[in-house]
Amino acid sequence: KTKRKMKIAIFALVLIAFVYVSYAQQSCECVAHERSWDIDCDDQDTMLIAFNYLVNNDCNQYDNCQIDSACQDSYYIVQSHHDYCLPDEVPTIIEQEFHEYEEGNCEECFIV
Repeated sequence: KTKRKMKIAIFALVLIAFVYVSYAQQSCECVAHERSWDIDCDDQDTMLIAFNYLVNNDCNQYDNCQIDSACQDSYYIVQSHHDYCLPDEVPTIIEQEFHEYEEGNCEECFIV
């Protein structure tokens, strides 16, 4: 009986964690709309400006995305374009170097 209760408790915790993670992130489309920018695969200037902000302000260090809202905004812009656009539509430097920012502390959005 105790084993069964433990299995049920573990299952419930895993389910709660899955639901939390699933709903904690916003769609990139909603983030873009809320923050007044577009996911535009032809707009490499916006991608590069946002990426350069990430690099120049060490946005992947410590809790910089929580402290500096421009870090989080820039991360959303780069991440959404990186995930949505075709590789040849994203500047090469972003394709090559963005992955070191994915392990940082910035919140991610998801592409629907």
